Amino acid sequence: MWNWISVNRIRLAGIVLTLALLLSAIGMWLGISARKQSQALQEEVQNMERRYLALQEPHADTVEQSYLFLAYEGKIGIFNQTGDVLFAVLEVDLRTLPSADRAMLAEGIVVHSEAEMRALSEDYTS
Repeated sequence: MWNWISVNRIRLAGIVLTLALLLSAIGMWLGISARKQSQALQEEVQNMERRYLALQEPHADTVEQSYLFLAYEGKIGIFNQTGDVLFAVLEVDLRTLPSADRAMLAEGIVVHSEAEMRALSEDYTS
């Protein structure tokens, strides 16, 4: 009888150890997921701050804003002329565009007014 109790204690200890390891692994996975989400949120906040600051920059009435259309994460990104502030993303899959358009977007297409930017955006999304 004593031997049977010892065997059951050993089995119970094994089950407890397995559960502890499983819970630890789940905790680590949740921690990594939370960190990734936190990093993504921080990047989005930084992008929003850059867009806000770009909108606050003083512009002369006679000088139009220039825009840069670039391939961005498989879609079309509209940036400021230097390409460091993302204004918008057009939900156009680059794979559906002709190769000439994809090549131009890889290099960047500069338009020199908001009207040109709207017209080009409309061309790509219609």
